[in-house]
Amino acid sequence: MTPSPVKDGVGNIDQIRDIIFGAQLREFNQRFDKLETNALKLHEEARKAIEEVRNTLAAELRGTVELLERKFQTHVSNAEVAASAARQKIEATESKVDEALRSLAAETGAARKAVQDEVTQAREALSAELQAMKSQLVEAVNARVAELLATKVSRSEIAELLLEMGGRLKQTG
Repeated sequence: MTPSPVKDGVGNIDQIRDIIFGAQLREFNQRFDKLETNALKLHEEARKAIEEVRNTLAAELRGTVELLERKFQTHVSNAEVAASAARQKIEATESKVDEALRSLAAETGAARKAVQDEVTQAREALSAELQAMKSQLVEAVNARVAELLATKVSRSEIAELLLEMGGRLKQTG
């Protein structure tokens, strides 16, 4: 087989193109390869920078979390201390109140006993006084009756006398 004129023409066109544009194409290919290499380097540098930023942020985040945990533990500890102090104050106050109530109960009991004793003494004194008055009254009535019997008083005078004594008994009794 012999090469056809069309194929020979195409091969010639490639040679002509290579002669005219060959140097430019090789230069463009070199530039393109260089740009591709630079792009790969930039991509790798960007990946490394992103990884470095990620690691830095992760370290800062861990530090911040640890700081917050310490602060939280400090606040919890302070709250526990405050709660314990409040609990102790409450217990001390309860103890003081209990002591005051016991003291007040003792004072009240003593005062109640003193008042009861005074009332009992007053009752006994009044009872004795009342007995004395009754005795005096009985003596006075007996004396008056004896006097009346001796003087022979009328029934109306005796009635008057008895009414008067009844009124006096009401007043004193």
